[in-house]
Amino acid sequence: MYMYDFIFNEEQNKEKKRLFVRGFSENYSRMIYSVLCDGFQPCENDPHLIISEKDDFTGVENCPIIIIGAPAAKKKNREYLSRPVDLEELRRLAFELTKEKETAESQKSVTVNDKKLSVSYGNQTANLTKLEFQLFLMLKNANAPLSREDIRKELWQNTDKTNISDVYVCYLRKKLSPLFGDGFLTSVRGKGYIMRLP
Repeated sequence: MYMYDFIFNEEQNKEKKRLFVRGFSENYSRMIYSVLCDGFQPCENDPHLIISEKDDFTGVENCPIIIIGAPAAKKKNREYLSRPVDLEELRRLAFELTKEKETAESQKSVTVNDKKLSVSYGNQTANLTKLEFQLFLMLKNANAPLSREDIRKELWQNTDKTNISDVYVCYLRKKLSPLFGDGFLTSVRGKGYIMRLP
């Protein structure tokens, strides 16, 4: 795998897309990056687009993939280009696929159902207990990190359990991480917890 850094035109690319290329020779990888470099930056983690010679990816169902070469069997969420690659076609397809993903992501919104005690994002829903739901609303509406003590006083006035806030934050993370990703609810050293929703 070859990863390269390129200089991008900042004027045209305020929001760069992340690109992961693998399985090609060094020169071919350089060529792909150079063709797409005005809108993409090299990246291995959480890419917006993957370009590969082999179609053996797992766990990337939400990421568009361009496979260069003949497919053994066509799969969902993949586009196939045969060799030799038309560079203008590669460029057009790359930007089209990332635009589609961007549009789909922008149409998602967080929906809170007070009656069902549930939180939805995109096509996923998490059902919460009453206390988990109250904690979610507290964190969602907070403009700053909430301390463990503030959470405990608000939700459990009559308890001496000092770690009860941590326990319920852990429950909330476990239930909502599939919707929002692992980093949506973080602890701020010396201040408490803060939640960042898409």
